[in-house]
Amino acid sequence: MAICAKCGFDGLEEGKVCAVCGEITVSHTTPLSDLTTEKRGTPPQSPRTGRGRVPDYPDGFVYAGRYEIAGFLGRGGMGSVYRVRDLESGATLALKVLHAAADDPGGSERFRREIGVLAKIRHPSIPAIAGSGLLDDEMYFVAEFVDGQNLRRIVREKGPFEPEEAARVCAAVADALDEAHRHGVIHRDVKPHNVMIATDGRVRLLDFGVARGVGIDMKTITATGMIVGTPEYMSPEQFEGHRVDGRSDIYSLGVVLFELLTGRLPFVADTPVALALAHTREPAPPPRSIRSEIPAWLNRIVLKCLEKNPADRFALAADLAAELRKDRSRGQFRRLVGGDYVVDDELGGWALVLASARERADWSPPMTLMFEGRPYRLERAELEQGPSPRWIYRFGFCSESEVYRRVVDYAEVVAGEAEREKGTLSSKLKKWLG
Repeated sequence: MAICAKCGFDGLEEGKVCAVCGEITVSHTTPLSDLTTEKRGTPPQSPRTGRGRVPDYPDGFVYAGRYEIAGFLGRGGMGSVYRVRDLESGATLALKVLHAAADDPGGSERFRREIGVLAKIRHPSIPAIAGSGLLDDEMYFVAEFVDGQNLRRIVREKGPFEPEEAARVCAAVADALDEAHRHGVIHRDVKPHNVMIATDGRVRLLDFGVARGVGIDMKTITATGMIVGTPEYMSPEQFEGHRVDGRSDIYSLGVVLFELLTGRLPFVADTPVALALAHTREPAPPPRSIRSEIPAWLNRIVLKCLEKNPADRFALAADLAAELRKDRSRGQFRRLVGGDYVVDDELGGWALVLASARERADWSPPMTLMFEGRPYRLERAELEQGPSPRWIYRFGFCSESEVYRRVVDYAEVVAGEAEREKGTLSSKLKKWLG
């Protein structure tokens, strides 16, 4: 595994330029002595818990001779986080201290990586780092303090978001991801716990501790080969051990958006293996089938994010952000290859509405249409009069336990129609020439 000698970030190949600091990667780590070091007496036990060498400091304690502890904020897999006051500037900051138990090289490398990522990326939705160092045997950094709540807590306390607010929040997260991706950094742990809504309404994406460069595969994730991430929000390619890129983060953000809209996860299982199988094999349920007031356009965006094949998702996080912010006041139409249109019918609550210039006489309720990998039940077919008459086909959702009736594949229908039109045109051309 190639590690940047300057910042500790994982590289894709030996000798490549580091995505974080621009240095050439080599196979060794940065010596801790290269970091800013201050000496102090390390208490043999935690002041609060009595556990040996776990960073746990009381209010009023001055850390590194500069940062006065003003409150304990929480503890994660790698470090403890405190609200502190910078005695030099007077600013309120967040102090993150690596668990002293993380003599584990993997833990220190992940911590160092987070420092490198935050120091490199500048974006309104990513907290800026203010400094870092080594205090005896503890690595630490201080960053912008975000006063607010994470999405996980908000959903648990208040329930699902209104669709417009869910779109706003996830568009801001997509902006932050796009900036990270531009620097060659994949977050790889996008989840509600790592998205904060500040008291002023601004959105922050946190915890880049497991971020990696573009193209890193599962064999280069950790020294032990363990999967890093949160299974409920991981992309299929993460489970399958394939190389990941920005589209993996887009999948995870799609899971977050699904949860914000419905209050539940798209996939739930009793074991990690069953959860992995669901993410890799089962189609995600349409959010609108769970909560009918979700707009059709937003339902479609979520399902596009949750496609199994990365090529079928949004190519860039910036594309997702733009789609979430698009003006929908005039309604939206999506033209299909065969000339039909998908119509956003927000008031009717339909799962799918297709508009076509042609009548399909063999389409009648309650047939099942397989459309873009999902089944829909035909409820109504009617001719809409006007300057350009068109047939409107309205479909409802199929339940998981429903027995499908007369299944018709839309792609096969369109291909058959195109072939017949080609044959008809060829016959007319021969007749005209002959």
